[in-house]
Amino acid sequence: MKTSDNLVIIPARKNSQRIKDKNLLKLGKKSLVEITVDFALKISDKNSIYLSTDSKKIRKIGEKYGIFCPSLRPSSLSKSNSKSVDVCLHALKTFESIKNCKVKNIILLQPSS
Repeated sequence: MKTSDNLVIIPARKNSQRIKDKNLLKLGKKSLVEITVDFALKISDKNSIYLSTDSKKIRKIGEKYGIFCPSLRPSSLSKSNSKSVDVCLHALKTFESIKNCKVKNIILLQPSS
């Protein structure tokens, strides 16, 4: 089994309690998700970036950039009370299983912060 030094996880769910499609809001010409993906690509290889989302629109953005988003996030991890740590553990387990590797470090990039 190979080792991957870093896994960048971008958690971007579609619904927010206060702002609909918050992660798709644009700052200038790019959405918050696109800005976050651009930054992730500056610090990591696209093969080590995992976009965790329950949104088909956000997943298409990930596909456009060629980053890893194998499936939509389960609804149990897409609620307003879902914890980031649980989302990260799900992404880590999925990434390691599909890529057949072991990750040393996780870098969490949240589009809205």
